[in-house]
Amino acid sequence: MVNAHMVFCISSPPQHDYELLWRPSGQTSASVRFGLPTLQASILNLIWMVQSGRENLVHRAMADRHHIVEQCKALNLLSMREPDSKIDNSPTELLVERWSDFQTKIRTGMMTWLLDCIFVFEFNCQPLIQLTDVSSPLPCTEHLWETPSLEGINSKNKPNPMPEAIEILYMEKRIPPHLGEFGYLLLIYAILARTSEAMTQYQTRLSNWVPNARIESRSSLQSVAETWPPALPIMSKWRNSACDCLDILHWYANGTVARAGGLEHPTILHLHLSRLLLLTPIKHMQYVAALSDVRSTGGSFDRIKYKEACSHLRKWVVADQFKARLSLVHAGDILWYIRRYSVNDFMEPFAVYAATLCLWVYSVSTASTVHQQEPRAQPSNRAPDSSERVDSAHTEDGVSTAGVESDEDPELYFIYLDRPCDDEMVQTYVRLGHKMSANLLHVGNICNVGAPRKILQEGLRLLSGKGRRMSRLGQSPANRWGIGNSFGAILESLIQATPVECVPSGERRKDMGHGLDESIYG
Repeated sequence: MVNAHMVFCISSPPQHDYELLWRPSGQTSASVRFGLPTLQASILNLIWMVQSGRENLVHRAMADRHHIVEQCKALNLLSMREPDSKIDNSPTELLVERWSDFQTKIRTGMMTWLLDCIFVFEFNCQPLIQLTDVSSPLPCTEHLWETPSLEGINSKNKPNPMPEAIEILYMEKRIPPHLGEFGYLLLIYAILARTSEAMTQYQTRLSNWVPNARIESRSSLQSVAETWPPALPIMSKWRNSACDCLDILHWYANGTVARAGGLEHPTILHLHLSRLLLLTPIKHMQYVAALSDVRSTGGSFDRIKYKEACSHLRKWVVADQFKARLSLVHAGDILWYIRRYSVNDFMEPFAVYAATLCLWVYSVSTASTVHQQEPRAQPSNRAPDSSERVDSAHTEDGVSTAGVESDEDPELYFIYLDRPCDDEMVQTYVRLGHKMSANLLHVGNICNVGAPRKILQEGLRLLSGKGRRMSRLGQSPANRWGIGNSFGAILESLIQATPVECVPSGERRKDMGHGLDESIYG
């Protein structure tokens, strides 16, 4: 019904539009085809369709996304300016109503942008909204939104516009004031969007060229192809700064958890997921995983693209090992959250899928016979370079004095990735994880023989709704989003393609059904 109404509004312009002469105005703006209530309903419908797991609805959602973004821009919902109610002598009820309408428009515009970000990271789509397009103030706190008052709306304690809030995070290294949980969620994805835009900018070779009048050879330009870790120091610095910003938001979120007696709220899930989106080659993981069924049935696929994807995964595990191990910690935290604090958020299936793939890729790449009482063989002796971030405290050049590998031994030789860990334990694992045993519930040491298969089985179990506590909303913990079945089908294909045990270390690994021997093993 909602989709049909939206299509009718878009495809049926007012009758007088056919008679009007177009006049150049120096700007191109889409005409408003439907109002705010229809846009809000369309957003909810878009979420349902894209998370349904049904191919026809997902394809329709991909098309409807363009119309929703177009109407969001036509209504100027991303560049709102709050009116000054102090100079308005209207009755209090009218002022509060106008303020509520303004906040409604802000939240609708921000939700449109947030969904666009989710499409980019979950479905590998191109963004339709650039971060520079979003200049509205961030939404007010949930308390003021639910119980508005004239005193509250006239207060000077108002959230900053999105550009200023990002500057405060990056440059002043502090939390922008007067935010609600929705505002914090928006900042998480703003950090990811800013990093993605920076990476795209510097992956263009001309971005590293200083304009001048001389004739120069193009061969002198440094290669900027995607690699793990990033090839250019400036790209690593942007990634490191993003990590710092997410840490700042996470510290505040942990305070909220402490005040709630340890109950983790959904922002925590998005913070952990953001580290995977930032620090792992997630699109290559999804590509390799999705081809498992195609390869096992002898179907055709782009072998060159597949080998390139596997190469990225190998480089991530070996050359970017410090960030890779940090990612494993956050992947384990996602599993912990889903088991204990799930609220059936529509992002939960993708979070479980991403965490499972992250752990699986690392396990496949490092699996070998491991003695439980002995440290695992070190995959790489390379110390982190000046552009790699190992912990949250580092110098202006990005060097962490604690991050240089040495002959130091960890105090403990094991860590439980899907259990709460203090910061010191996490930093020890990031630095010295090659000497430690990383364990998961129902898996054991993720580098043991047979661990890759068990990781996939655990991910599939959580996607099916098993292993979760009852939702704190009093609902059944069973999976409520159809896309979980889609992700589960991929994991099931990987399980079928993976033998019960891997070949012990030192022997030639055989094809595990997904062709990882061709590229990940070199």
